[in-house]
Amino acid sequence: MIVCIEGSRLGCSYSIVEGKNYIGKNDTMTIQILGYDDIRDKRHAVIAFDMRGLKGTLL
Repeated sequence: MIVCIEGSRLGCSYSIVEGKNYIGKNDTMTIQILGYDDIRDKRHAVIAFDMRGLKGTLL
């Protein structure tokens, strides 16, 4: 899970799933973040998460 620590979404949490987690404003993204003009609609960033190793990588 990741949590927003500042801005208009302060306190909002987003669940991370196994594999690739796509971040963007579009409702098809795994993690949808609204309210920020700087975030692209699709694939602003990707978090790859490995459940076995409990390891995440920001791409």
